[in-house]
Amino acid sequence: MSISYDWSNQWLYLDWCGDLTLHLVQQSCLLITECFFTQRCTRILNDNTNVTSITSDVGIWLATEFLPNIEAAGVEYMAWVHSSSIDTQACTDVALFDLTTPVVALFNDVASAYSWLRSVKFKAPVFAVATAKKALYQDVFSHNLIPSPVYVR
Repeated sequence: MSISYDWSNQWLYLDWCGDLTLHLVQQSCLLITECFFTQRCTRILNDNTNVTSITSDVGIWLATEFLPNIEAAGVEYMAWVHSSSIDTQACTDVALFDLTTPVVALFNDVASAYSWLRSVKFKAPVFAVATAKKALYQDVFSHNLIPSPVYVR
């Protein structure tokens, strides 16, 4: 997995590759959270094009632990590019099923995702997120994360 910051568009580009396990995704999400605090970006281009498989527990963890809290870090929009793997697509469906914020749009190719993310302007409905913000910050600081200028792993 690699994380890069697109300076011209001011968003994070996440390029997931290979076989994803819960442990690998959790470690990667800690790095992603670290990037939120250093770059203050509101948009993510989440590319799953190169994902070959994913364990079934990843979707549930993303749905209950990570995705509901990224709004607290300032993320408003996410363009999510599907993997061609049906199992990975099913995991994505689980992860996004009840998500209310941020706004997430699904795509089959990076070009369409890129175009949408550059032009999107509407906002998600406003919900009470104070509890989610508190949980995210507590989780991040409990890991004693130190921001790093290097985002590629």
